[in-house]
Amino acid sequence: MTQSKLARAASEAARAPDLVRNLFDAARGIESAAMALYKAKQFGQATAKFSESREGYQHAATEARSRIETEQQRQQAAQQEQTLKVEREHKVLAQQQASQREAVQNARQAYDHARDKASQAGAETRALESFQQATAQASEAQAKLDKGDLQGAQHDFEVAASAMEQAATTAETIFRQSQVEAPDRARDAAQKESDRRGVEEALRGYKTAWESKDLGRLKTLWPGLDGGTEKKIKQTFEFSRAIKIDLQLTNISITRDAATVTCQRQDRTVTVTGDKLTSKPFKTTITLRRTGSTWVIEDVH
Repeated sequence: MTQSKLARAASEAARAPDLVRNLFDAARGIESAAMALYKAKQFGQATAKFSESREGYQHAATEARSRIETEQQRQQAAQQEQTLKVEREHKVLAQQQASQREAVQNARQAYDHARDKASQAGAETRALESFQQATAQASEAQAKLDKGDLQGAQHDFEVAASAMEQAATTAETIFRQSQVEAPDRARDAAQKESDRRGVEEALRGYKTAWESKDLGRLKTLWPGLDGGTEKKIKQTFEFSRAIKIDLQLTNISITRDAATVTCQRQDRTVTVTGDKLTSKPFKTTITLRRTGSTWVIEDVH
């Protein structure tokens, strides 16, 4: 009797009443019959029935545990499948993002190439409106990129590159047209163009020196750089991991060996700690003087 009770308790602990009710009830029926025989003092038959009920409870407990184990294995397999599914989705998403970032980078490089081409063609002056529109479109692309809108950034960089190519083509066309004018006017125009290109080259050098944090090159371009300003620039270079200068020329005035350039400037900086800083656009006036065949900066304010 005691062994039957212990087997019933173990079967209940294994959740046999919930999972294998038929086996548990069968064992319980045998136990009840055994109890009736015991009360009737038919002890031999009662002992046999109690033994049978104990085996029935043990069988029910074994079946219940087997079902629990099977369910646990099923749940574990489902969880593993879900984990693998999530990992696959993350991998696909990462690949898509990497592909999109590469596409954005290619579009940006195409824009930078087109801008260099347009600058070399003198589009800042010959096709100023187109050049400014393309530059504005690129600024919008950069803003979208900073916000994580990769598709939008790619589209805007592509539009900006196309617009900048058009500005370069327009500038080159205007330049070619200017070459068919009267020889003396052509010579004057060529000189002015040479001067302008020299000034623009100096400004590109100035921009490049900033972006490459090359203080030596900056001092070569700006030989009159005073100590206080040099110290501030050096501190800025030391504070920065990367610098991007957006220098939009709004006017160039050249008189013989002197030039005055007004610009809209905006600085984008990544600090040594990884912070990204973007200045508000501000007006800058740069004065230059001719030294031999080159132009150097006299002052920036």
